[in-house]
Amino acid sequence: VNLRRLLKLYQSLKQNGPDNEKIYHDELRWGADALSNNTPNDSKIYGKWEWFLSSLDPTRVRATVNFFPVWEELIPPPDIAVETWMSGQDITFEVPMDDDADSENESSCKATENNKLLDLPQELPSLTKVANQASFKWAGPGQDKRYSPAFILPLILSLLHQFYPPLVKEHQSSGGNKMFTKEDIIIQHEHFVNLVRRILDSGSISLVLSALSSHCGSIRKISVTILGYLLYGLQSEEAAVVAGWRERPQLEMVLDSVRRGILRISSEEKLYVPMLPNVSSSFLARSISIVTKPSDPMYASINAYFLRSDDGVFKDTSKLPAFIGLYCSCSSDGQAKRERLWALRFLKDSVVDGYCFKLVIHRQIPFILMNSFDSNMSKGANSKDTSEQVLILEVFERFLSRGGKVAISYLIKQVGFLSWLHGILSSRNISLSLPSVALRCAFLSLTKEALGVIVSNIHTFDVKELSDLSHESKLLLHSVASLYERAIDEIKSVISPDGLQKINCDLSDICYFTSEVLSMTSTESHTEIGIPLSMAINLLNYFAL
Repeated sequence: VNLRRLLKLYQSLKQNGPDNEKIYHDELRWGADALSNNTPNDSKIYGKWEWFLSSLDPTRVRATVNFFPVWEELIPPPDIAVETWMSGQDITFEVPMDDDADSENESSCKATENNKLLDLPQELPSLTKVANQASFKWAGPGQDKRYSPAFILPLILSLLHQFYPPLVKEHQSSGGNKMFTKEDIIIQHEHFVNLVRRILDSGSISLVLSALSSHCGSIRKISVTILGYLLYGLQSEEAAVVAGWRERPQLEMVLDSVRRGILRISSEEKLYVPMLPNVSSSFLARSISIVTKPSDPMYASINAYFLRSDDGVFKDTSKLPAFIGLYCSCSSDGQAKRERLWALRFLKDSVVDGYCFKLVIHRQIPFILMNSFDSNMSKGANSKDTSEQVLILEVFERFLSRGGKVAISYLIKQVGFLSWLHGILSSRNISLSLPSVALRCAFLSLTKEALGVIVSNIHTFDVKELSDLSHESKLLLHSVASLYERAIDEIKSVISPDGLQKINCDLSDICYFTSEVLSMTSTESHTEIGIPLSMAINLLNYFAL
């Protein structure tokens, strides 16, 4: 973000200067190319762009798709702590959609007092605040490996635009070169098709599809334009005769389906690109990498999803795509479980705001997952593989952390989520309810998240709701403490020191959050608010470092 802001400031300063002082997209470098003294080989077909085509890392692309920063803006907002000269100026910036808004509409607006409908901040947003958005935070292992979509997508667009055959012909004709033969046109199309194939082979098409859910309208416009260029290449006569490009029909099918779906929901205003929910764009981004690999275990299921449409239109532009069919699959030979796990991972990574969670509620997904967890729990110790149950708990944790006010209102107030958590522990023996260490750790993390969001939004609950939450959290705390007092020896024998430290922190947070909830109600409304002293001493002894 800071680098893109510096580039923006430099371009603003040099926009009226000589050409040799301006920054052009094909002159940017990173990684080994940035450290090398070798000059770009302009003799190759794509000249200075060769570095970019060879530098796109599929691993980083996948990391970006899994944790796509939907809040990222094409032009980063100024950090007034650094750019002090911007303070007090009338600045135009993208406004993200509120997590509990009923509409996905957003636009580029000015921070003035007239924008009360959108509840805009009266101060300019800083880069630090933007980076703290939930969807910006890296939740994967190790260092943040994501690309910046606002940086990568304009590069892809510039590359395609430069070699787009109609524009190449127009440029050469305007330069006085009127001798543009039929053979030249064929060669230009072949070069463009080869370029499209290299971009698609890099996996960056997943970034383009993910960007359709960006809250920045400018990024969505870039994404749609790139899709248009790619479809032009895929549907050309030259592409149809390329030897060995077996996945081309599948790519064309998916991208054309997306194009038709966007046109179906677009308004009459041509310059406006509707924002897809992240669950839709994330599904498309994951699907495009599957339908091009017949050996992928999910190929038949995902391919069938796109083939079922009679008119070739992607209709789930405002729905949760494919989840019910995959999670409730009746396939045999272990395929049903693979489809369920895929559906759960997709759901876990794609719900990033209240808008997505509303689509989850519409399909009654929380109840389906709760019933499924209870059903799997009834198998108890007979089930050695608890990966599906762990994923269900992780999905609920993501709902609470990313679903905003919508998730809090629905899960905590309406569904009675704390009671469900307590019921898991109190209904049967621990070896039956949570048979694996991984499942117990996931349960503890989810409990901490649930109590944490309650405390963070304590002002949204009325007196009756606080009284109920006080009772439920007290029972839950007692059950959690009892659970880990009995299971701590087993946990310590298989978990790493870092994992043990996290458990220690989670337990501490649960105790703290529970005390905060209880402190908001009258002391006369409850007794024995803590856990037994002997239990507390045992836990402290076990977790002492």
